[in-house]
Amino acid sequence: MIGWLHGFLGAPSQWERVRSEGDAWWMPGHGPEPWVRPGAGFDEVIDALAPWTTGRRVLVGYSLGARLALSLALRHPGELRAVVLVGGTPGIEDASERAARAAADDALAESIVRGGLEAFVARWEALPLFATQRELAPEALAAQRSWRTGHRPEAIAWALSTLSTGRMPPLWEALATAPFTVHAVTGERDEKFTRIAEEMVRRGEGRVVHHRVEGVGHNVVLEDPAAVARVVGVAGWAGGPIRSPRRDEQEYLLRKLVSADQAWERSEILKAIKGCFSNGPRRVYHFDFNLFDVTLDVDAGAAVIEGIFVSPDGALRMSVMELASILLGRRVGRLEEVMATLAECDRAAVIYAVEPWTPGSPALIARASIDGSEPDEARAIGASRFMGVAEAMGRAAPQDGSSG
Repeated sequence: MIGWLHGFLGAPSQWERVRSEGDAWWMPGHGPEPWVRPGAGFDEVIDALAPWTTGRRVLVGYSLGARLALSLALRHPGELRAVVLVGGTPGIEDASERAARAAADDALAESIVRGGLEAFVARWEALPLFATQRELAPEALAAQRSWRTGHRPEAIAWALSTLSTGRMPPLWEALATAPFTVHAVTGERDEKFTRIAEEMVRRGEGRVVHHRVEGVGHNVVLEDPAAVARVVGVAGWAGGPIRSPRRDEQEYLLRKLVSADQAWERSEILKAIKGCFSNGPRRVYHFDFNLFDVTLDVDAGAAVIEGIFVSPDGALRMSVMELASILLGRRVGRLEEVMATLAECDRAAVIYAVEPWTPGSPALIARASIDGSEPDEARAIGASRFMGVAEAMGRAAPQDGSSG
């Protein structure tokens, strides 16, 4: 079950293009019948929301909702596996900066009471933080404007003041001991929150994963909802906390996987991953490649790896054989499909296929083991040697004097 926390001046309907399950709530101070607690402190509000984590495996929050989600998860983790923070922050560490931010938000709250919500929203939408949203379709902006102006001014003023980043206890130190994974989602054009996410990764002791979404700004939920849905899919899929490898570990594995000969067998991929991490209990690891993300569910003791390959088209669970095919440029599919890719393959490799050999037989191209036997990935699907790539290319080539 997933819980969804919208941003300041937002609404549960903000998630309609992302949410596939779970509950989306009105944040404190928001909505037609706002929940407020005059005189309460930040943590008192968070404690009152504790039931929201009951039975949840993932919390997803945007902006204000992201701060509340992280605070709630750290104080009342329950059975949470992950928290997805879209444009979120663990707070302000410097006490004087916190005090200045609290005073500034108090002044803004007073301006809402004095001048009304519509005037405040007009000024809010003009902030540089939201500049990229002006490129969106008019209907998307109109829907957002209706959320923002549909609240009660006094309740929104209370929320702005009470839940100010200046009154939020900083949570940076708690990241390193969180019992769940933190997925920080930021737009590439949102420089401030991208820097914050990078610092969260640095200080999170492997518990923070950063997903940077190209071409968008602060509100990734509005500007690229499919990207947020993909991250939530990864967070919900993982059977346990996801560990981001240290940069040196990741670079080591990448060097192994893209080695010059690209002739690795499944066992060699296992060795590379297990060479990065000590053999131990089942863990989940996230690798942020240049063009895609891979999340691996690794049982080192049983030598089992499953993965999710997250591409612009969505998330797909795959076996280690399929993952190896993507990472190492190998070809896996029906025999007729594999044969069609020979020109792109290593001539020293071998075609393996499941008998009886037909055009639709499951097949793959890989190097034979040192002793000439089938590699692990071929044995895994019951495939035997069909013919060498060089031999197959020779048979396919037109003979001298022929028209082909």
